[in-house]
Amino acid sequence: MAKGITMSETLTAVEGIALDKIKGKKSDIEAGDHTVDFIVRVKGTVRKGEDFDKTPTASIPTVKALALMVKRMGCTRDAAIKKLMEAMTDAINGETAVEIDEWLTEAEAKVREGLAALPKTRCSGSVTTVDMVCEKLDVLADVMAVRA
Repeated sequence: MAKGITMSETLTAVEGIALDKIKGKKSDIEAGDHTVDFIVRVKGTVRKGEDFDKTPTASIPTVKALALMVKRMGCTRDAAIKKLMEAMTDAINGETAVEIDEWLTEAEAKVREGLAALPKTRCSGSVTTVDMVCEKLDVLADVMAVRA
């Protein structure tokens, strides 16, 4: 098994062993439940990184934030919605005129400043593995070899 595999890769390795116990290849197995019974040894080191603070950009409800912004625009609300729809369409299509690229850079910097002022959220440090090995154990064969 490869060095430094993730927990997900370890589970994938276990799934591979389970498939091998059934028939060998996923495409050879019929739909339905298939019982497996085997022991797996996972050996190595699990390393957890330090917890850290981060700006919660991924947890900002974008549509709600935009709706609140438009709501607070008062009498210019309808024009703002029209401009917002145009801007989203342009952003999706990757259309930004060269002459506004500098302005976009400045505007993006101001948005990032605002994001940096948001309260930070605590994140758990990453979990990685070092020299992780996943192997199927054949306990019956081991017992028989010892008795022989």
